[in-house]
Amino acid sequence: MAVCGGSWTKLCVIAMKKKPVTPPALTAILDEIQATNKRIQAARKAGVAEVGIFWVVDGKLIYDGTPWTEGVGRGQYKTYPTSNAQLWTSLQRLGAVPRGKKHEGYARGRVAYNTAAEQFAIFADHCVLTDQTILEQVIRELRLPTPVKIGRDDAYRCPRCSGMKQ
Repeated sequence: MAVCGGSWTKLCVIAMKKKPVTPPALTAILDEIQATNKRIQAARKAGVAEVGIFWVVDGKLIYDGTPWTEGVGRGQYKTYPTSNAQLWTSLQRLGAVPRGKKHEGYARGRVAYNTAAEQFAIFADHCVLTDQTILEQVIRELRLPTPVKIGRDDAYRCPRCSGMKQ
C-alpha cells in the first residue's frame, strides 16, 4: 500500500503543506480515512475492478490500485487518486522499487475507467503494450472485465521507448 496514495492522500497533502492540524480536524480526517478504507475493503471483497498506476521493474509488475468507485474524476475518466511521481516516492520509502531511480526510467502505464463508455482502459508505453504477459497480469491483478481498451500514451515512455522511432 502506498503511504501517500488512496485514502491517505488528504492527510499527506496536509502534512506536506506543514499546516497545523487541530485535534477535531485530525479526528475528522482520520474518520474519513477509516470510512474510505472500509469502502475500499468492501469493494475489493466484492471483486470490484480497480483503476491504478503500474511499472515494470526488472520484469516484475509493480502496481497500486483502488476500486474504480473510489477513483478521482478527470474528464470522462475515473483514475487513481495519486500521481505517478507521488506513488513512486512512497514505493521507494517502502523499499518496493529502487531508490535513487526516477519513475520515468521504467516501462509504465495506468488503468482508468471511462464513465461515458463504461469501459476500462490501459494506457501505457510501447514496451508494456507489446508484452502480452504484463498486459494479462495487469488485467488479472486489477480485476478488469473484458473487453479492455488498450492504448498508447506518449506521457508514458521509458528510456527504451524514447529512443525508438515512432
